[in-house]
Amino acid sequence: MTAAATLVLLAAVTLASCTSLPARSAARADVSRSHQHPSAPVAAEARAAGTAGDAAAAAAAAAAAAVAAAAPIAHLLAADGGHSCAGVLTAQTMTGAVSGCIRIPDVSPGAYHLVIEQVLVTPAAPRAKPAYGGEAVPPPRASAGPPGPPVQLSVITRHPRPGGDLVILGTVTGARPPDASTPNLCLDGCTGGLVYDGVPVQWTSRTRFMLRIVLPATGWLAASSGRVRTLDPGDNTLSLTCLAPERGCAGAPPEGSATFRLASTPSRCAAAQPCSVLAVDPAVATPGRVVGVAGFAPLVSVIGSDEPFVYQLALLPGSGSGSGEPTRFVGNAAQGVLRLDASTVELGAAAVTVAPAPSLASLGVLHPLLATADGPSGAGPVTPDPTDPSAVAWCGTGSLTVASTGSGPAVSVPTGAASAALDALGTPGPTGIPPQCVAAVPLGPASDPAGVVAAAFPTLPADQSPMVADVALSTSNGGQSWTPLPVPAGVSPDGFGGFRVDSGTLLALYPPSPARPAATPLVEADHAPGTAWAPSRLGCPADGPCVTFAAYQPGACAMNGTLQGLLSSPDGGRTWATPSWPAAVDACSRAELVATSPTSELLLDPGSQFPVRRSVDGGVSWNALAVPSLPGVPPGTAPTPGDGSLLLLPNGSLLLTGEHGSSSAWELLRPDATRWCSVTNAPRGAAAATAFAPVELLGGQLWWLPGRPGTAQQDAQHVVADALRC
Repeated sequence: MTAAATLVLLAAVTLASCTSLPARSAARADVSRSHQHPSAPVAAEARAAGTAGDAAAAAAAAAAAAVAAAAPIAHLLAADGGHSCAGVLTAQTMTGAVSGCIRIPDVSPGAYHLVIEQVLVTPAAPRAKPAYGGEAVPPPRASAGPPGPPVQLSVITRHPRPGGDLVILGTVTGARPPDASTPNLCLDGCTGGLVYDGVPVQWTSRTRFMLRIVLPATGWLAASSGRVRTLDPGDNTLSLTCLAPERGCAGAPPEGSATFRLASTPSRCAAAQPCSVLAVDPAVATPGRVVGVAGFAPLVSVIGSDEPFVYQLALLPGSGSGSGEPTRFVGNAAQGVLRLDASTVELGAAAVTVAPAPSLASLGVLHPLLATADGPSGAGPVTPDPTDPSAVAWCGTGSLTVASTGSGPAVSVPTGAASAALDALGTPGPTGIPPQCVAAVPLGPASDPAGVVAAAFPTLPADQSPMVADVALSTSNGGQSWTPLPVPAGVSPDGFGGFRVDSGTLLALYPPSPARPAATPLVEADHAPGTAWAPSRLGCPADGPCVTFAAYQPGACAMNGTLQGLLSSPDGGRTWATPSWPAAVDACSRAELVATSPTSELLLDPGSQFPVRRSVDGGVSWNALAVPSLPGVPPGTAPTPGDGSLLLLPNGSLLLTGEHGSSSAWELLRPDATRWCSVTNAPRGAAAATAFAPVELLGGQLWWLPGRPGTAQQDAQHVVADALRC
C-alpha cells in the first residue's frame, strides 16, 4: 500500500481513550495492590496474585461483553458530538476490545472503510555485502547480547487463565544489577511471540524480584509472519530479556525462561472465529465530524504489564473487503546489511459514508466585519495604530518603520538600543545580530519620529525552556532608548504573548505560565499611549461573536511548529474556554478569525486540511465548510505551514497567497464560483514577494512586506483589495 493510496488521518501514536475502560482500571488497581508491601513473603504475594488474577479475568470478560454489545456505540462520543476527540484516539484492552474515535478528514464524498492500521517491522538475517575487490564480505556474527546476570524465573500464579494476572518470581546470580527496573518479557518466544516492553520490577531483596503481567484473552499479530497467534491450553513459555538495559538488547537472546500451564483457551481469535471486528457510529458523517469506533482486534505488543499498543486508524477509499481478517502488505526498506521487512496490516473493515460538507458558496456573500490574526501582533507584519488606523508600523533589521497609509512620510526608528534593555532584564537577544523586532505597534502620529512605539523582541532564555521567547519594550524618543512594558505579577518578562487591540486600547498578553500557553492570558492595557499601563483583562472583539486567540508563544517552525489556542466567552469576556476542536492553530502559518455577523465567525487557516471553518454558537463548536481544493494542493492536505495567507475580501471573495503546490500565484475564489482562478492584475512581483510572507487586509487594501518579514529594512507594499481580477 502506498502513502498516496491511504488517507491516513494522523501519523501520531496515542494511547488515550474516549471512554473509561473497566478492565484497564481494575488491572492498574491490582498492580498498585501487589506493590504495596515489597518485603512481604513470596507465599502471601502468590495468594494475592491468584485472587487478583480471577478479578482481572472477570473484569476483562465484562469489558469484552460490553464492547461486543455496543450497538450503537454513541456512548464513545462526548455529549457535544464527539468534540472531545481532536484526532486519532484509540485504546485497547488485553481482551482485544478496541474503542476510540476519529475525525473524518477533508476528503471527497463517497464510500470509505475504516481500519486499524498496524506496521510490523521484523529484522531479517544479515546478507553478505560485496566488497570493492569483488569478493563477498561475510555478514557480522550475531551478538551474544548485552552482558547481564543469569536469571532464573518461576511462575507463582496458581491456575493462570487468559485475561488474568501472571506473577513471576526472578532470582539473579550475584547482586542486583544497576537500573534493572523495566525488562522486556516475551510470551511464546521473542521473535513471533507477544512482547511486553518495559515491565515494572519489584525487587524484594538484593537478588530476588517479582513481575506481573496480564495474559492476553485474545490473539496477537506475530511480527515474523503477520499471522495471528494465540496461547495454547497446556504448557507455554515466558522469556525475559534486557534486565540490565543496554543499547540493542531488544535483539538479544533470553536471559531466563519459565513454563506455565494454561487451563483454558483465549476467548477470542480461536478457530473459526473472526479476530478483527469494527463498528462505527454514526456510519454517515461529513468532513471534520467525529465518528466513534468500537470492536475487537488482535494485539501487537504490550507496554508495561497491561497496556496494548495500538498504532492508528485509517480511512481508505471504497467499501472494503468486509472480511474483518488481517490483510498483509509487505514493503522493503533495506539499509546496508540490515534488511527490514515492513508489513502494514489492516484490521477490521467498518463501512463509512462521507457526505458532502456544507459549502461556503451556500452561505451567500459574506463580508468581513473584523479580523484577528494569530501571531505576535494580532494583526500581521504591518500593524496599525489602535486609535489611528492610518498609521502603521513594521519590523526590519536594526530598525522598524512607522508610516502613513496616506501620503505622509515614513520614519525609521532604530532598534539597536533595545539590546541594553534586554540585557538589563537578563533576557539578552541572539548574539551577533542587531536587535530585530518581530512585531511593532505605533502609538502616536505617524509623522512624529519621537512617537511612542511598542515592539516585541526575541530572546534566548537561559534554561532554553522555552527555546525561544519574546520580550515587549517601548520607546518614546525615536529609538534612542527602550523601556520594558509592565509585566503581570508572577510572570517573567520573556513570557510576552503578543499584542491585541480592544476598543482602541493596546493590550499586552501573557500566558499564566509557560506550561499553560492556551489558558486565559493575563493582560496589561495601555490606557494612554505608552504612559499608563495597568492590569486589565481580555475583552471581546469590537464586532462579531466573543471569540479570539489565546496568547502567542514563539516556537521552532522548522521543527514542530508553534500552537496558539482559541478562546470563546459565553458571558462577554468574564470567563473564557477553549473549544475542543479546533483547540489551537499552528501559528507558523497565518490564521485569521473573521467575524461576518454578530453571531457568525469564520476561521481561515490555510495551514490546515480544513482551510475554512465556521461557528454560529460563539466559538463553542465549529463546522468545516467545503471549498474547492486549493490550487496545487491534493484534497485532504494543506499547504506547507508558514506559506502565505487566506483572506476574506470586502466583496466576499477569498484570496489565497503564498506557495501552493508548485505555484505562488495569487488565487481568487468568488462567492458563487466553483473553482479558483489566478489573479491577472496583481502588482508585478507580488506573487514572488508573498510566497513566504503574509498578506493582510487593512482599510480595504492588501498590505505585505516583500520577502520574509524582518529579514531586511524594506518598504511595505499595498493594493486595493476589491480591484483584483482574474
